Amino acid sequence: MAESTNNGKTPVEAPSGHPKIKLQFNSQDGTQTTYANAASKKIKYLLMEYCKRKNLQYGTVVFLHNGQRVATNLTPLELGMDDGDEIDDMLHHTGGGSISVKM
Repeated sequence: MAESTNNGKTPVEAPSGHPKIKLQFNSQDGTQTTYANAASKKIKYLLMEYCKRKNLQYGTVVFLHNGQRVATNLTPLELGMDDGDEIDDMLHHTGGGSISVKM
């Protein structure tokens, strides 16, 4: 019989075949944070959790892996990510342009 924990509930084992992948996030301010995620789960959920913990709005951050934007509808496996890969996050800036000054 399994040992009882958590108010009499039997601990749930992680299903096999769902390996975790550790990814390191590099922020513009120089901080580094490591997260573990199921390699077969869409990366969007991990990116949203990262923004929540960093108090950022998800839509204002651009995520890059090997210099390319991360396709949020794919999994780390589909993106070819390996354990320990890095994701750079940058705040998205809009605007710019030229102004003419008459003298």
